[in-house]
Amino acid sequence: MEAISKGVDQVQDSSSSSRSEGLLVSSDEDSKNGWTKKQILTAITLSLMYLAQAISFGIISPFYPSEAAKKGASSVVVGLVFGVFELVIFITSPIYGSFVSV
Repeated sequence: MEAISKGVDQVQDSSSSSRSEGLLVSSDEDSKNGWTKKQILTAITLSLMYLAQAISFGIISPFYPSEAAKKGASSVVVGLVFGVFELVIFITSPIYGSFVSV
């Protein structure tokens, strides 16, 4: 029985040391490498895309309701236009995200 408990202790000691060594190696590699150029360019491109989207949405939102009212659209229709815009972005983001390989 003692031999079994000593064997279990040795296995636990060796597995914990290999886990800590693996963590040290991976953290050292991450700190050396950082982001690749492709990842940086992807992040910049996505950031600029979302900035352009926010700007375009921000430019139209103050003027659209009054212009739509002049043409006979109700406030419900104006709300639907803005809601459908965000819904389409919500639905298509995962689809386009699957094409981006980081």
